[in-house]
Amino acid sequence: MASIRAGFANLLAPGMFKVFSQNLDIKQWPEEYSKVFELDKSIRQYEEESGITGFGNAALKAERSPTTYDDPIKLDTKRYTFLTYSLGFRVSLELYQDDLYGKMKKMPAELAFSMRNVVETLAAGVFINGFTDTADYRGPDGEPLFGDGTTKDHPLVGGGRQANQLSVAADLNVDSLELMLTLMESTVNDRGLLTMQKVVKLVVPVQLQQTVKKLLESELEPFTGNNQKNVYADMDLKYVVWRYLTDPDAWFAMAQFHYLKHWWRMRPDFQSGDDFDTRDAKYSSVQRHDSGYTSWRGVGGSPGA
Repeated sequence: MASIRAGFANLLAPGMFKVFSQNLDIKQWPEEYSKVFELDKSIRQYEEESGITGFGNAALKAERSPTTYDDPIKLDTKRYTFLTYSLGFRVSLELYQDDLYGKMKKMPAELAFSMRNVVETLAAGVFINGFTDTADYRGPDGEPLFGDGTTKDHPLVGGGRQANQLSVAADLNVDSLELMLTLMESTVNDRGLLTMQKVVKLVVPVQLQQTVKKLLESELEPFTGNNQKNVYADMDLKYVVWRYLTDPDAWFAMAQFHYLKHWWRMRPDFQSGDDFDTRDAKYSSVQRHDSGYTSWRGVGGSPGA
């Protein structure tokens, strides 16, 4: 199906005051998913990532007794499979030539907008679905990114479990942020040793933009009548407002290292040409990618109260 003159009569009539394009007549937001995910590229049909544990604590050694030996343990493997996303449009020769306002010539930019949107949406889905046991969003350990509503934690290959979700769901405020910092800095590796991670960034939906700004940038403690100092103002915590997050209450914390990955197998590729028989102008774009996480460590979250 092609766009033809009958459907766009306003583009053919002289004297129109303005013909606007929904997405291109405004200043667009900068890329957001890349502020959350580590980006990588591939030349294969899929990529796999895995890891190995370190060792447990060193053992006390008595005089002339033998050294205790330990073995690392292989961790589960995460496979990133690159799916293909594509979109195109076609416009008749007559409409392309008779368009007085040049809007059809700008439609390839609208196509780029749509291709970008699917990347942000799919990447945000990793967080949006991180609290529920959805098969497509389980990690290598078989658990959702933040654990589901029952377990809220992850199994350790060396024994035990570790949470990266608050034990009681809470909205973002002074107290819940303190609990999140404590939780994440208490994270252990699969052998039970502290990972020494530190929260450096909060990720919030647009509905929490003012809350996180007040929380991290106010000189005095926010949301209280007391004149005590805001301890978070000196911690150099950053924040990212991710407009593609759909839960207005959910918020997230990220450490200085994490294992969130967005793989590009093929960046958006745009092509155009003319149909030989109809002389329609044809435009299309194709891209291949996958978003996910190899390990849950380095990320914490709360779905909100």
